[in-house]
Amino acid sequence: YYRLVETDFNGHSLQSGIISVDVPDGVISGLYIEPNPAIEKVKIGFNANTAGVSTIRILDYTGREISSTTVDANQGLNGYDFSIAELRQGFYFIQVSAGRQVLNGKLLKE
Repeated sequence: YYRLVETDFNGHSLQSGIISVDVPDGVISGLYIEPNPAIEKVKIGFNANTAGVSTIRILDYTGREISSTTVDANQGLNGYDFSIAELRQGFYFIQVSAGRQVLNGKLLKE
């Protein structure tokens, strides 16, 4: 449920009526990155509520895309192995997207 409250500069407040908001379940959830920190290999996984195409991206600390992989995710738990041996030491961002939904995580490369 949702309700708005507007407060003017003079302190006077008005409330809207209560409305019902339908928030659909996400397509993907439960992003995991292991091991973390990692040296040579990392497994990136997530849960998919339905089978479909997902994209896994590795970004550097500036947001520049280092790699992008499209996967056909199965319904349920999915895990994908990535070699990170060529990456320099430091922090990286992991993004997993399906449709308009994006899961974000961090990876420390040692």
